[in-house]
Amino acid sequence: MQTFARRLLIPAAFSVLLTAAVAAAGPKYQFQSGQSLAYQIQVEIDREGYLEIMKGATHYTIKSSNADATEMGFSGGLSKSIKSKPGVIVRRRRPLGPSSAFSPFTGLRSTKSVIKVSPTGEAVSMTSTSQLPFLLGNLSQLPFVRLPTKEQRTWELKRNISIAEYSGRFPTLRPIGGSGSKNISQAEQTTTYTIKESTDDKITIEKTFKMATSETVDGKPKFEINGSGTIDFDPASGIVREVNFEEKLISRDGKNTSEVPLKLTIKALSKEQIAELEKQRAEAMARLKEAEAKRKANAAKPLTADEKATILKQLKADDFREVFKGLRALQSRNPQKHDEEIVAQLTTLKSHSKRAVSGMATRVLKKWSVKPKSEEKE
Repeated sequence: MQTFARRLLIPAAFSVLLTAAVAAAGPKYQFQSGQSLAYQIQVEIDREGYLEIMKGATHYTIKSSNADATEMGFSGGLSKSIKSKPGVIVRRRRPLGPSSAFSPFTGLRSTKSVIKVSPTGEAVSMTSTSQLPFLLGNLSQLPFVRLPTKEQRTWELKRNISIAEYSGRFPTLRPIGGSGSKNISQAEQTTTYTIKESTDDKITIEKTFKMATSETVDGKPKFEINGSGTIDFDPASGIVREVNFEEKLISRDGKNTSEVPLKLTIKALSKEQIAELEKQRAEAMARLKEAEAKRKANAAKPLTADEKATILKQLKADDFREVFKGLRALQSRNPQKHDEEIVAQLTTLKSHSKRAVSGMATRVLKKWSVKPKSEEKE
């Protein structure tokens, strides 16, 4: 069965058409210079037997805001995890996709950008992307729902997009134009917003979403998405407070039909929560700096006689796990003087039967075979 685990879908280009219906009092963004916003975001993908979860926070600092656009600094990212369903035992697996360093989905790692949005929440520009999989778009844009250009009860947003589909033995997450097998499909997506309830404290907006490719399989779209949910907008502060949205991604290949349910939750953080988040970030940075300082201090210490004896014993062990312990110990230290015994044992390990051991021994040997500058002067 061909599933979404083996496919990559990225929007390549789009055009926009905004239409409207019955007039009514509508929500308006009210950004102010110096204002800070933060959101907790979670995407839950329902797989067979387990849930794939992408979760994290986004932070915004308003740099300037006028009638034309609002410029803000963005930082944030989502991390991926796997959660087994109750009563179901599945083989442990890592979240789908390659390491974040090679993924076009920059929203799945910590990223920063400066973005501009129009008074209706439309992206005007951004200095870098924060793309997410499953055609969710940029992480930085998720909390900014498109609002109507004038007071309307219902408004509709249409896009004609191109979708790049990559396939292979393993999930291949590459930007459009990269190497590998891919198909480009044209699709139309329609998002409809309707104000269901409006009070001084909250405006509840109902959102429906439909997307389908022009290409069909047995008379049905090769790929389609159908979803619905609600948006809670705070008219007093002029921001989105909460989003609860569910959709189903459907893929057809002529033999099988794959369906993947997805839930998106977005919640605005209070000033107290933002302060706590910033405090946690500062504490985390302090811990990292402290750990790095300790690592450097430990690396600069010369090996004691006991430490050297223990490491040599580990390097000569029959159990490769013990050998790794010795190699890691040497890797974490900076040689203070040339040591023939250690160099000789590392040289022997270069021909170890296990490739991982020989490879690591080669790297550690390169570090320990170089004479310190203090000895070179002598």
